[in-house]
Amino acid sequence: VLYVYREAQEGRYSQKQMEELIDYGEALIDYGWPYASSEEIRYLYYDVDSDGKDELFLTYRDRIVDIYGNYGDKLRHAFSVYSENVTLYEGGMISVYTPDTAEYPGTMWYRYDTELGDYLKAFEESMGEYYTFCSYELEGEVRKEVEDSYRKYGFYPVWLGEWDDQITKELYESLIPKTKKVKLPQGEKLSDIVLPDDYKASFEPNDKPIVNRIKEVKLSDSTQYEANIFLSNFVEQVSNQGQEYTFGKDSDMEDLLRFVFRYGELNSGNDFDIDESGPSLTLDQVNAVLDRFFGITLTEDQAEKFDKDKNNCYRNGVFHVSLGYGDPLMDVAIVRQINELDDGTYELLFDIYSPSLDEYETGEKDVNDLYHLSASKAMVYAGIYRQTSGSATVKPYKYKNRNTYQLIRMDVAR
Repeated sequence: VLYVYREAQEGRYSQKQMEELIDYGEALIDYGWPYASSEEIRYLYYDVDSDGKDELFLTYRDRIVDIYGNYGDKLRHAFSVYSENVTLYEGGMISVYTPDTAEYPGTMWYRYDTELGDYLKAFEESMGEYYTFCSYELEGEVRKEVEDSYRKYGFYPVWLGEWDDQITKELYESLIPKTKKVKLPQGEKLSDIVLPDDYKASFEPNDKPIVNRIKEVKLSDSTQYEANIFLSNFVEQVSNQGQEYTFGKDSDMEDLLRFVFRYGELNSGNDFDIDESGPSLTLDQVNAVLDRFFGITLTEDQAEKFDKDKNNCYRNGVFHVSLGYGDPLMDVAIVRQINELDDGTYELLFDIYSPSLDEYETGEKDVNDLYHLSASKAMVYAGIYRQTSGSATVKPYKYKNRNTYQLIRMDVAR
């Protein structure tokens, strides 16, 4: 199992490759793999049910991400979570707490089933109500049905994950474990694992550059805000249509121009001239945006090479670019980590969130408030939904007395 994770890490595999290779890599992907800092991913062993067999844990920044349990003489994926509020208790129970600031607050409890080598839902508190799950107690014919289903088909009966009974608060509190919370050891770095010489990789390594991180930059309120604002300029308009994509200063001219025109449409609509070919901008207007966000400009000769059709061309000193139909996205980038690199640039790891359009389009909520969110606050902020993650390489830039950035390259996961 560890060799597979290490292969994906060393080969800088794409999200799609990882999903093919690691059946249950969702939580690490949620934390930004393959863009997350490799040094933060660790593994360790801990016997959750005191049966003499260790379970395998993978952690990211000391948070539980994946657990592999013992099923006979094999390992099976038992648990995966993307949350800052995960607690392991002696005896094996796990709680995942969602704060009151979230849309659906509550606490979910999981129990480790030694025979199945798996974590199953046990009971939960959800918005002031309390429930047990069908998987809380498995005995007799019910257990046999569950074990036979997994052995024959590789999955459980559908009803296993459903609520069983609504219970009282008093009963719920009596079910909560009274044992101590477990503080897991830090574990070993996944990046320290050396693959054997005869190890056969599943994919060819990708060309995403290896970065040398000097240190993590402290995210002050002002740094968080400026970084969120900067990256949101790109994610609110460069739609990936559900696929991985890369965007930056070396992108095709057409993609760069689409960014410029979307930016102009969103932020300076009065600068647009509209004729039968659609919106238009002069070369100076285009270069002002390109220089601001990428540190590049186009020459007249380069501009004249842009001649796709009458709606996408450069003629008589003016760019015409068709933006198609529909409004730009309202997606927001929330930066979770900034790393200083050894070449003077910075690595920004971020998540992309989509706000609930009903609330933000009607003006009930102001999308500008989202730019102030930290990663931990965004995870539990009501009315926004995490879509994907990514990384960006940027260089520092002073713009109108503001500390901001210029984009070198952005990679966004599917």
